[in-house]
Amino acid sequence: MILSRVFPIEGLITKVDGVEIEEEYSNSESHTVTYEDIYGNSYSQKIRIISASPKIFLKMGEVPVNQEGLSGFVEGFSSLSPYCFGTPVTIAISEENGGEGYFFLRDEEGNLLEESEKDGRITIGASGIYRISALNRFGNAEDIEVRVSLSSPGVEFVKDQEGKKLHITVRASEDSFADIKEIEIFKSLDGVSYIPVLFDDYGNKVESTRTAYAFRSSGTYRVSILDSFRNGKDIVNKEISYVKPYPEGVLSGVSEGQITNGSVTFSWTDEAEANIQRSGFVKERYEKGREIEGDGEYTIFLSDFDNNITEYSFQIKTTPPALSITGVENGGITNSPVVISALDQVSCMALRNGEAFSYTPGESLDIPGMYELHFVDLAGNESTYTFEISEKEKSNIYIYFIIAFGVGAVFIAIIIIRRRTGFRRTGRSKR
Repeated sequence: MILSRVFPIEGLITKVDGVEIEEEYSNSESHTVTYEDIYGNSYSQKIRIISASPKIFLKMGEVPVNQEGLSGFVEGFSSLSPYCFGTPVTIAISEENGGEGYFFLRDEEGNLLEESEKDGRITIGASGIYRISALNRFGNAEDIEVRVSLSSPGVEFVKDQEGKKLHITVRASEDSFADIKEIEIFKSLDGVSYIPVLFDDYGNKVESTRTAYAFRSSGTYRVSILDSFRNGKDIVNKEISYVKPYPEGVLSGVSEGQITNGSVTFSWTDEAEANIQRSGFVKERYEKGREIEGDGEYTIFLSDFDNNITEYSFQIKTTPPALSITGVENGGITNSPVVISALDQVSCMALRNGEAFSYTPGESLDIPGMYELHFVDLAGNESTYTFEISEKEKSNIYIYFIIAFGVGAVFIAIIIIRRRTGFRRTGRSKR
C-alpha cells in the first residue's frame, strides 16, 4: 500500500516498524505498520510512504533519454519562474521512494504537448512559453513556467558613404516575449582599449528602448545586447571598424588647382565647416555659397567633426596678361624687327595682313606687313597688340652713290667718244 503518511487510530496502539507513534508519521520509506487493540489482537501491513510531490529539474541542451542520473540538472522552483533559456532545454523529475510520478509539458494556453514517466526526459527545442507540471501518489507539484527563445537579437552596421556616417541598428529577437534588457556601445581608437559611449554623435542616449544610432567619427565600435535569455558568455556582441571618409565640396566657377577671371562659389552637403584663406590675408570662416571675388590665390579648408580636412585651391586673376614689346609701340609703325615677350603663360592668335600665322612670344618679327596679335592668359584675360612693319627706306649715301656713279659714267663716255673721233684744227700750212 502506498500512503502519504500514517495516523494513529484512537483506541489502538499504532506502531511503525515496531515503534509506537502518537502523531502523524511521514518518513518516505517502506515500513511495516502494526495496529494492536487492548485485548492483544494485532494486524500488520507493509506500506510505502510518499511524503512529497515530484521535484522538477531543468538542464540546458538536449539530454539523451538513456542517460541516468541528474548530473548537470538544476531544480526548478515555482517561486523563481519563469525560467528563461536561449538554447533548447531538457526536463526531468525526481521523487523519493518510487512515487510513480509523471510530468507534463503544456503550451502557454494549457494545451498538453508531451508527457513522460519519472525516468523519462522531455526536450523543448522550439521558442515559446511553456508550463511544466508533475504529480505522484502524494499529489501535484507546483507548476513551473519555462520560456525558450532561440532567436537572438542582432546588430546591423551600415556604412553610409554618401552621408559619411556609420548607422547602427539593434534588431530585437523574433520572439515577442524576448525583450531587450540592456544595450551598451563601446568605442576604441586603437582596437585595444574601449570606453563606454553614453550618447551617439547626434545626442541620442544609448538605452534599451532606443534601437537606432549614428556616428560621424572613425573608430572601432562594439555593441553588446543583453536580454533575459542571453547573458554572460552568451551575450550578443558585434563589432565593426569604421573609417570616416574625408569631407567633399564643389567649386563653381573654377576647377581645383586652376585659375579664373570670374567669381567663385563653394558648396558642400557633408556635415562639415569651411574656412578660407587668401594669399596675404588671415584665414576666416566661409559661409556656404558666398561669392568669392578679388585677385589672389585662395585655399578653402573643409573640416568635419572627425578633424579630417580637405583643401581646395584656386586663383582669381582679372588683369590682362603682362607683356612687353620692343621695336615699336602698340598701334605704331616701324621698319625695325619687333619682339613681344610674355611674363605670364599665354596662348597667342597672330594675324599678318589678315592671315593667321604661328607666333611664340619672344620670337622676332621682321616681315613687312600689318600685324594683329591677341594674347590670352590661363584665366581668360586678353591683351591685343597692333602695329605695322614697313619696308626699309633707301639711305642718302645710296642715292649719292647712284648720282655720282651716273655723272662719272657720262664723263667717261664723252672722253671715249672724243678719242675715237679726234679734233680738227683750222688754219694755213707753211710751205
